Amino acid sequence: MKKVLNIDFKKLFLPLLPVFFVYFFVQNGVAQVEQTASLTVEVSNIKETKGTLFIALYNKAAGFLIEGKQFLMKTIEVTKTRISHTFQDIPIGSYAVAVMHDVNDDGKCNRNLLGIPKEGFGFSTNRKPILKEPSFDQVKIVVEEDTTIEIRLLHY
Repeated sequence: MKKVLNIDFKKLFLPLLPVFFVYFFVQNGVAQVEQTASLTVEVSNIKETKGTLFIALYNKAAGFLIEGKQFLMKTIEVTKTRISHTFQDIPIGSYAVAVMHDVNDDGKCNRNLLGIPKEGFGFSTNRKPILKEPSFDQVKIVVEEDTTIEIRLLHY
């Protein structure tokens, strides 16, 4: 086969190959790093030092306060009247936190005849519910950097 141009394409394009790979990965998001932060939840006003504390972290309104729909969940044995937990490396964004102290360790929030919880509970903005549970938007917080919130348990 006769060469029309005397160009060695290997020598011409081989040095440029790493540049093409870097460009491709950056354009397609492979090289982009997701920004994360930590969220520390400090729970206070724990009346009894027994049972289990459930700290549920939600990242969307759909499924808020529905068992199994939380983004992350932490269960902690209650041995003190103040407990802290840090969710590490969560994506920057909006979250809602719901906390429940299961004093008798039966795995549920026990309620009286009117549907009012008998065990301590709380939400990320310390909102006190009136007649119904709050919505995600009513208790959401924005995590843009390492953040600490305090949730004071409510007891009725």
